[in-house]
Amino acid sequence: MDIDKTLRVDLDDQTYSNRKYNLNNFTRELSDCERIIVHCTATDSAAWDNPMACIKYDLGPNHISRSGCPTATYHFYINKPGKIYQLVNLGIKTWNCSGYNNDSVAICINHGAITNNVTEEQYNSLIETICYVFDILDWSYDEESVRERIYFHRDLNSHKTCPGKLDKEQVIQDTISKLKEYGDNL
Repeated sequence: MDIDKTLRVDLDDQTYSNRKYNLNNFTRELSDCERIIVHCTATDSAAWDNPMACIKYDLGPNHISRSGCPTATYHFYINKPGKIYQLVNLGIKTWNCSGYNNDSVAICINHGAITNNVTEEQYNSLIETICYVFDILDWSYDEESVRERIYFHRDLNSHKTCPGKLDKEQVIQDTISKLKEYGDNL
């Protein structure tokens, strides 16, 4: 799996972080991660295929904070062509879902949520990214674990429609199938 990490925020490279915050206050152990939360952008603009649009929005005054967020709000970002970007090290908490920031890994798809316009490349990259997180965090590949760990933003905040028209059961089934392939190749 090819993940572009050139924009990733780490404690030793804070280029794309908000200087108003001390990132040392947002660190965590990987063992603290309990769930994946799938998000989508609120826009379907081609400009957002460049993850810098998301980063700039999150670091500046936005719907979450007038002071901006400490980092991008998503650990992973998937654009329309299906390219995967890691925006934040998994050891840093992001402000992606109130009440769940401490224990979640956030994945965002650029698609706007209004219509079912997720490209096949984006969808495949989403499944790959979820499997990557399962592997990195050494989570069990069994169906119960997959069902317990994958959430859509709307599952945790009833006022959200995010991530749009994606079918959660299909995402779970496709993740289980892909993880089975991983397990068979170990």
